[in-house]
Amino acid sequence: MKLQKVRAASLQDAVYQELFQAIISGQIKPGEKITIEEIAKHVNTSEMPVRGALAKLEARGIVSIPNKRKIIVNELSVEDVNQIYEIRLLLECYAVKKASILRSGKTLAKLQKLSERMTEAENEFEYLNLNREFHHLIYSESQMPQLLDLISQMWEKTSPYLYILMDWEKDKLGESYIKNHLGILKGLENKDPEESIKWLTNDLNKAREMIVKYMREKASADKNKW
Repeated sequence: MKLQKVRAASLQDAVYQELFQAIISGQIKPGEKITIEEIAKHVNTSEMPVRGALAKLEARGIVSIPNKRKIIVNELSVEDVNQIYEIRLLLECYAVKKASILRSGKTLAKLQKLSERMTEAENEFEYLNLNREFHHLIYSESQMPQLLDLISQMWEKTSPYLYILMDWEKDKLGESYIKNHLGILKGLENKDPEESIKWLTNDLNKAREMIVKYMREKASADKNKW
């Protein structure tokens, strides 16, 4: 069977990727309301591919569409964040345990370069993009694609808050995360699963703690406005 590429579908996919990246990077923030017209104008398309892209995002639980014109980026509660990080700890600690045993020397060298680039990152956006690449490269070494897919789904839910958080309290984040990453690397280098898990647990718990702190302080500030 020979099929030709469908241009409309390609355009829909392009809009989807643009929206997806804008949301998980916090450029469109959780709780923010946007319209189909606004999106179409920004990406320079008609409304049709935008609707298709939004339907995919809604199916993944990233946005809600209460009516035909308005879209809301889904927000998490403190309880949601705690639950997601519990799940992430289970999944990611298992992945790093497997990776500590199966990792290749080539991947270890790539991880070391990524770690160095993170310490030299010029802004929060660059740092968090490298951070995502660092973690997902480790988890890919578990050689369990289905596990990596589950981790990615959980990661997407909290990702916007990390970008917001880096801008909110960036001076307090870098040093502890770099220390945790070096610890994970050391465990991988020595093929020591317990060491890698210890530092990964520190890393995830620190992120959870800071996100929850941000959410509570923001809620308090918003309440005081009224």
